[in-house]
Amino acid sequence: MCPKNGVHYRASKIKFTGKEYDDDFGLNWVWADRRPYMPDIGRWAVMDPILNDLRPQTTKKLLRENYFSFSPFQYVRNNPVIRIDSDGRFDTKFHVQLTQRAFQNRGYSRDAGVVASRGNAHIDRASNFFNNNQHGMRNLFQTRGEAVAANQKFINTTLELAVAVAGKDPGKALNLVGQAQHTQQDIVRHDYFSMQDHLLDEGGKNIALDKNPPESELETAQLGSEDLIKQFEKAVQDRYGDAAAGILNSLRNYELPESERKNKEE
Repeated sequence: MCPKNGVHYRASKIKFTGKEYDDDFGLNWVWADRRPYMPDIGRWAVMDPILNDLRPQTTKKLLRENYFSFSPFQYVRNNPVIRIDSDGRFDTKFHVQLTQRAFQNRGYSRDAGVVASRGNAHIDRASNFFNNNQHGMRNLFQTRGEAVAANQKFINTTLELAVAVAGKDPGKALNLVGQAQHTQQDIVRHDYFSMQDHLLDEGGKNIALDKNPPESELETAQLGSEDLIKQFEKAVQDRYGDAAAGILNSLRNYELPESERKNKEE
């Protein structure tokens, strides 16, 4: 109870991160989106949901080949510096790698790839997890054709926004291109499957492979990411004419602001 003006109020259980603190029965858990977290020992209170979602034979294969050295209660394979995993199913490691490599192959600075990869990872935020039409998937009652159109619409709209701000805010433009790349990459991995199909391993698109995708899919997604950058560059040229060369140069040689650079080095 917290006294205020002589009146006692119950302390809020919603902390500064927006997560609910649960001290009932002495648990001292933090409800982090879809799993309870135990901050005193740095572990989840339940197993990684991916292990419950998979069929038994797939679970055994996954554990044997990819998780033998990790506890099922771990968070992002014990590496929160490079990974984000809001609910235990997806992490952004491969998205970030694909985006940064694509920009590097197209002659962009390392900082440009970093900013774009941040935009890419933004699509995997917890609040956007079930927005299937940004993850190369379809909604429950959506046809495949409708899902194709919806995912492509997001890519096109996001690229249009990137082109519109390219002349004034290159960092924002790069961030938006990264967001579009996320959906393009997920289309290769998810192939417009529904979440139900994804969880049940229909058509060889098991959710386990999101953390360990086949090399063939990574190569396809890599080429697609580079093609999306080419598409963006052409749109900049078409829109800005003679000024396009200077704009593209500022994008390719983008440098992080000094404040962000210091944080990054620390």
